[in-house]
Amino acid sequence: MSCTPFLPDFSELEVQHVTIISGVVTVALRTTSRLGICPLCGEPSAHVHSHYTRKLDDLSCCGLRMQLRMHVRRFFCLNASCERKIFTERVPEIAKTGAHRTSRLCAALRHIGFACGGERGSRLSQKLSMPASADTLLRLMRQAALAELPTVTVLGVDDWAWRKGQRYGTILCDLESHRAVDLLPERSASTFSAWLMEHPGVQIVSRDRAGYYADGAREGAPGATQVADRFHLVHNVHEVLTRVMERHHRELREAAKSVILPALAEMPESTAPAEVGTVPTPMGSNAQTEFASPPSGPSRDRRQELYRRVIDLHQQNHSMRSIARQLNIDRGTVQRFIEAGTFPERAARPYPSRVDRFDSYLRCRWDEGCRNAALLLRELVPLGFKGSYFTIRRRLNRWREHDEKHGKSATPVSMRVPSAKSAAWLLLRHDQDLEPQDQQLLDVLMAKVPDLQSARDLANEFCQIVREHRVDAFDAWIEKARSNTRVRDLRTFADGIQRDYAAVKAALTLNWSNGQVEGQVNRLKLLKREMYGRAKFDLLRQRVLHVA
Repeated sequence: MSCTPFLPDFSELEVQHVTIISGVVTVALRTTSRLGICPLCGEPSAHVHSHYTRKLDDLSCCGLRMQLRMHVRRFFCLNASCERKIFTERVPEIAKTGAHRTSRLCAALRHIGFACGGERGSRLSQKLSMPASADTLLRLMRQAALAELPTVTVLGVDDWAWRKGQRYGTILCDLESHRAVDLLPERSASTFSAWLMEHPGVQIVSRDRAGYYADGAREGAPGATQVADRFHLVHNVHEVLTRVMERHHRELREAAKSVILPALAEMPESTAPAEVGTVPTPMGSNAQTEFASPPSGPSRDRRQELYRRVIDLHQQNHSMRSIARQLNIDRGTVQRFIEAGTFPERAARPYPSRVDRFDSYLRCRWDEGCRNAALLLRELVPLGFKGSYFTIRRRLNRWREHDEKHGKSATPVSMRVPSAKSAAWLLLRHDQDLEPQDQQLLDVLMAKVPDLQSARDLANEFCQIVREHRVDAFDAWIEKARSNTRVRDLRTFADGIQRDYAAVKAALTLNWSNGQVEGQVNRLKLLKREMYGRAKFDLLRQRVLHVA
């Protein structure tokens, strides 16, 4: 009987019989070869010593498990000089020596492991009638041979976090083939330069503006052209403006109050809502405006106490370096606290709620005197509300506390002061892209802080140079920023650009960037979180570099 199509393609194999018992398809096989080949000396032999049955798990068939039972012979080796006297016939096309699974089953399980990981892959293999434990899948993944690395001409390099803020590694990508080529366990110039020396041929290195990658590329591939990533250049400008805004926290808060409070007072009272979520909250002249309070708790208390100690030491004429050493904090933190003028509150993070869309309806029912959360829940469910009773009750409790504090005729209106980062992004936007309220906020803020206009003009000019690849205006911008005596952060930024002049100028003349490297880092983060606490660096590297 010849080998059936659902069995491995091997000409010297015949099926003796097939049985199905308890959902398992068992196929009895035997080889048709008359001779056996000694694996040690390669001498053929026809002298059979004994027989035994070898059991192999195979791919599932029609949703049922499949097991191969192979009739295997042992032979005498006729070569007198061979160390092995008895050997077992091997079928490498079916399975490796000593394996309990066929090679094609191992390949299928390996692909499941690379796609799903250990635990999820184990559950999927159970559903596919090819059961395997998570440990087995991880072992098969570790045993997978990676494709030989071709010569990389255009290399992208970036860091990735083992643990954010504490430990970092390095990912390397071939920007021409759009694939990750290697993963390094640390972020250092020596490790990167050693990799470049082991893999010659790199002509272009795309990177962010980190010094260790610049030094590593200079040492490992001195002839390669370094290209600074344009996204990171724009992000660096935003970081500069954020530092500027952190020093003017008080002015930012005052500007927000002066812009938003008059706007709220001028808003007319609204009528009953025609449609849920479309009519603004009713407000009149008696509306009480509250600034969204920052998140409170032990973390804020510790930060406020630290701020108080920094200011006390500063008033005692201690230097910033001395304060940082005494309090065991970064000197940049000391500088931000001193220059802020008041305690720099962290902007409260907005957490959306399911009841936000129905806030106008709830407000009108509240003004009508309805305080029953259960009744309001019954009214909102037909309108599409999918939240719980407690969600509505929390919202009503907040309004009830406000009424007790400010009177029942006052309607609470919350207002959020933009953070330093948000204000920095507003400075980088064009006037035509700003909302009227944002434009008014910037006008008031720049009236309070005249230096902001100069910083904004220089920052937007640099971003325009980067986006439009205006190489002709690059040198003039550096000179203008370095000669600016009003905003020292931009002078420091321009000095850093001057030190990395060749890489930044290459970014304006070449089209290579680190965009796809950031995408590979995002994929790495997903894999790392799937395997958190379960696998080591070697397995993470296998999954990142594996191409199905």
